[in-house]
Amino acid sequence: IMATFTSLPGTLNIKVKRGDTFSTRVDFSIALTGYTVSSELLRISNRTSLQDITTEFVDAANGIVDVSMTAEETEALGAGTYIWQLTWQTGSQVRTAIEGFLEVVE
Repeated sequence: IMATFTSLPGTLNIKVKRGDTFSTRVDFSIALTGYTVSSELLRISNRTSLQDITTEFVDAANGIVDVSMTAEETEALGAGTYIWQLTWQTGSQVRTAIEGFLEVVE
């Protein structure tokens, strides 16, 4: 029997109007007590970090996380497409849990 194990991030693409507040809730439906979570915005061309995205637990015991950007943060971005990713960490183990495109429109 041949088994396959995949540890790839889920995909969540986001589209937001420049200058608007953005917020979404992500429900992993697993216990993430003791973990830290973070998100960042990356340039597509070279995957360098542009800015952190506010990411916080609503309920770590059930894996519920809020991800948000203020109106000022989306206003500061030029119209275009970026990569965003959410990672979680416990001890030295880091996992990209979600990755996708963030499209900012005028």
